[in-house]
Amino acid sequence: MRKSHSVRSSDGGVRWRRLTAATIATACLIVAGGVAVAAPAGAAPLGERAAATTQRSTLTVENPVRVDPGEPARLRGTGTPDALIVVSTATGFDTADTRVSYGGDWELYFPFIRGDDTLRVEQYVDGQRTGTVLVDVIVNSYPVWCAAPTAILSRSDSAGRTQLFVRDLSSPDAPEQPFTAPWPGNGFTDQFNAMGYDRDSRQIYSIANAYNVDTPRELIVTDGRGISRSLGIVHGLPQNRFINSGTIFDGALWVTSQGAPEFYRVDLTTLYAEPHAFTGTWASSDWTEAGLPGVLWGHNLDGFQRLDLATGRVDDFRGPSIPSNAAGAGGMFTYPGGDLGLVSDSGTITRVQVSDETSSTPTFTVVSTTAGSPGEDLDATSCLP
Repeated sequence: MRKSHSVRSSDGGVRWRRLTAATIATACLIVAGGVAVAAPAGAAPLGERAAATTQRSTLTVENPVRVDPGEPARLRGTGTPDALIVVSTATGFDTADTRVSYGGDWELYFPFIRGDDTLRVEQYVDGQRTGTVLVDVIVNSYPVWCAAPTAILSRSDSAGRTQLFVRDLSSPDAPEQPFTAPWPGNGFTDQFNAMGYDRDSRQIYSIANAYNVDTPRELIVTDGRGISRSLGIVHGLPQNRFINSGTIFDGALWVTSQGAPEFYRVDLTTLYAEPHAFTGTWASSDWTEAGLPGVLWGHNLDGFQRLDLATGRVDDFRGPSIPSNAAGAGGMFTYPGGDLGLVSDSGTITRVQVSDETSSTPTFTVVSTTAGSPGEDLDATSCLP
C-alpha cells in the first residue's frame, strides 16, 4: 500500500505537499466518542486559523467516481478553505486506509479499489466534523465478449512470458489472433496458467506461477482490453507446485497441478483456495467440461481422464488413436455442444466427441484435427456466446 501522495493546496494553486504515513497518523486521531482531527504537520496553529470556524461552507464532492480496474480513484471537490478533508473506506475509519487533503478546491487519489465500493469523505474544521459525503466508486467493466465460439489459447513467448491468443471455432481456417501483449509479470514471475473463462463476469481468470520456485500464487484476471493484472495472493495454494489445470465451474476457479494429491476451489472474491482430495491420480496438464456440469476431462499420453468434482474420483480410459503431434494435451477447452478441444505443444487442435460421459465405458471419437501455432507452457479455455 502506498504510504504517501500529493495533494493540491487550499487556494487551488500549484503548491503540492507530500503526505507520509506519519502525517496521516498525526492528522487523524481516533478518540473515544468520535474522531478528533489535529492539524497536519506544518499547518498554521489552530489559533491562527480561527476564521475557518465561521466559514462552514458546504462540502461538495464529485459523485459517483469511475475508475479503471486496478487504478486509484480520483476524488475532487470543494470545501471550507483550510479545512481538513479526510477520505476513508465507508466500512470504517482506518488510518491505514485513509487519505487527507486541505479544503478549498481539493483533489486526491484513493488506491486499492477492488470492486464497486463506497468511500467516506469528511470535512473537519478545528477538530470538528462539518460535513460528510458518501461517494460511490464504480469500477469500469471491460468484458471479454465473443460473437462466435472462441478458443482462448496461451503460450510463452521467446522470453518465457505468457501471451494470450484467440481463435474463431466457427471457422476451421480462421487464423489465431493476438489478444494480449506478453505479460510483464508481477515481480515473482511472468507466467500464468490454469485459465478459466467466467461467463458471469465475462473475465478470464488464471494463476500466476513460477516453475521450481517457492513463491506466492496470485489470481490473475484478464479483461476485454487484453490487460492482465493480479487480484492478490491466493491463500491456501501450495507455493512449490506449478498450477496448470484450471476451469471455471459454479462461479469459482477449480485448479490443480499434474500429479498432485488434491485439487482446489478458488473463490474469486475472497481469494481463498479450498482443498479437495483426489481418489486416484490426476496425470493430465489441463481439464475442461464436456457435456455434464461438474465433470472434467483431461488428456495425457495414456489416454483420457475423468474427474467428478463432487467426489474427487478420477477414472482413466484408453482413448482413440490421437496423432503423435497432438497427444498429451497441454491445453483443453470445450466446443459448443460439449466436444473436447485438445491443444498440443505442436499447436495442433484435435476435436474429440465424448459419448456416454458418465458410464464406465465412455466412447471417444476424433471429429477433426487442425494445425496451429507451436509453443510451450500451453493452456486453453473457451468463450461461448
